[in-house]
Amino acid sequence: MKKDANKKCRTRKVKAAKKNILTANTDIPTTENVESKPVSIEQDIVQIDYPKNNEEISIGTGYTVRIFATECQSVEISVNDGEWKPCRNASGYWWFDWDEIEEGRYKLYARMIKDNGEIIVSKRRLCKIA
Repeated sequence: MKKDANKKCRTRKVKAAKKNILTANTDIPTTENVESKPVSIEQDIVQIDYPKNNEEISIGTGYTVRIFATECQSVEISVNDGEWKPCRNASGYWWFDWDEIEEGRYKLYARMIKDNGEIIVSKRRLCKIA
């Protein structure tokens, strides 16, 4: 037991020492003197934002899937490994109006087609319609 207590005490002392070193350095820039620059995304990303993974969606008239994709020519979606269907672009996202929904479990994939023809596929998204 004493070894564990001593180890915890040493860990706290090391963390405190590191904190003091960091706060003593006056050359660290603060938000007051750092110029604000737009963030650029270096890599290509395509991901399904909604539905969330394993989300249960109430059956009704339909559901709109929201997809985020970096700059690309188009985005498509596949439901349960079916054919790729086009999505529409609006308000900075890509959208798929999923009208013909039946009860059950689904897996969704989105893919983006870049201007150079390269295709990037998202991670799988699971959901349940009940």
